[in-house]
Amino acid sequence: MPKCVIHSLTGLQCPGCGITRAIHAALHGNFLQAIAYNYFLLLSLPYLMAVAAVSLIPPLKRRRRLVRIVAGPELAVTYVVLFCVWFVVRNLLHV
Repeated sequence: MPKCVIHSLTGLQCPGCGITRAIHAALHGNFLQAIAYNYFLLLSLPYLMAVAAVSLIPPLKRRRRLVRIVAGPELAVTYVVLFCVWFVVRNLLHV
């Protein structure tokens, strides 16, 4: 598996450290191991699945409303803030 550049340079675990291993484990059906590699995956997968699902819905009135919710600035900013909080928590608690 490739090494994390941020971890190699700073010694800190970035919020995405372990995602490659987690995706590999998930693709092989080992979901608990995937979550153990990076707990933020529990928040990332539903968000990414919602974004993908909205893009597959035919363009109807409801789709515009869903796009505003899923791809709107409020949810995107919330996700980025949680990503930054995970960076701090992960390195303070050594998770």
